[in-house]
Amino acid sequence: MLFGCTGKTASPPPSKPAQNEPTLQEDTGDAPEIGEQVAPQPVSEPSRPVEDGVRLRFRPEKGKIWKYELRSDVVVAFDAAYLRPSDMQDVKTGFDVGFEVDVREAAKEVRTLRFVSGPITLENGGQSPPQGAQIKIDDRGRPITAPTGMLAGLLLVGVLPFPESGLEAGSAWSTTSVRSSVAGDAEIEETYTLVGREKRHGRDAYRIKMVAKSQDGSISMEGTYFVDVSDGMLISAELTQKARTDRATHPTRGEIPALMTAKTVVSIKE
Repeated sequence: MLFGCTGKTASPPPSKPAQNEPTLQEDTGDAPEIGEQVAPQPVSEPSRPVEDGVRLRFRPEKGKIWKYELRSDVVVAFDAAYLRPSDMQDVKTGFDVGFEVDVREAAKEVRTLRFVSGPITLENGGQSPPQGAQIKIDDRGRPITAPTGMLAGLLLVGVLPFPESGLEAGSAWSTTSVRSSVAGDAEIEETYTLVGREKRHGRDAYRIKMVAKSQDGSISMEGTYFVDVSDGMLISAELTQKARTDRATHPTRGEIPALMTAKTVVSIKE
């Protein structure tokens, strides 16, 4: 299960700061909480120094194609106050999907991307049909057209919003967006931190940490992303998302409150 972006769309950088404009800020290291604390993601290789004044930009070349594999595991923990002892059991599910990103057009500040996902394979043996969509992304990783459906979820783990200013290791920036989840649409404040530079899948990558939380506290996210130093494309990512909902479907008790946790891992296919 992926929680996607909807509602707000980005446009080329305005002359004055907009509501969803990435803003530089100090990294406090605080992670959002809903229920239990999300553990930090492990790192397999030590970070190397990042040169000062790095400007992260999304600039893949026309004709490039990336193939990815994504795995998501979902746990639905129902509110014990609504259950009998015999009902006290979490519901677990998951799915796998492969997808491609094709750069159709590459203007100076805008890229036109074609996302194509393969069939989603569910743990229960079911499948959903392939999906595809085209979207424009500016050179700071912001969608110019609003994504929907599976594309919104893929964008959440595939493209990051970059700040205008230069960065150094430890620099943080924030942005707001409208995300849709099982808890409904909510405005989310996301904070990203440039952690370091290291090798990932044999590629030179920037490691970026993300923490996010909705204003009402119903949605929480934490993740680690690795993006290609040369063009800003995703190499791999791990993302944990939590959402509270009043209407999760229990096998025997109907719709009751629950906490849903989705852990997603995506990596480039070699």
